[in-house]
Amino acid sequence: MPLRPTPVFGSASSFLFGSARKLWVDLALLAALGGAIFGLTRLAAEWTGALRPVFEIDLSPWALLATPSFPCRAAWLRTGSR
Repeated sequence: MPLRPTPVFGSASSFLFGSARKLWVDLALLAALGGAIFGLTRLAAEWTGALRPVFEIDLSPWALLATPSFPCRAAWLRTGSR
């Protein structure tokens, strides 16, 4: 008489006929995985896009002195320059 194997993890059919709650969890995980893949592909598309020209910053002393005065002049003009 052959020996029968002892079931260690229970019946395999429990994975096929699980509860509906497991289905919702699986669908949520699948949606999260799909969203992560979609986000990574969008990010990769940003990296592979055309490069824009670099903006040159003028660091001369005259330009550095004029830069802080722009907001002051704008505020002065907004208040009616009284």
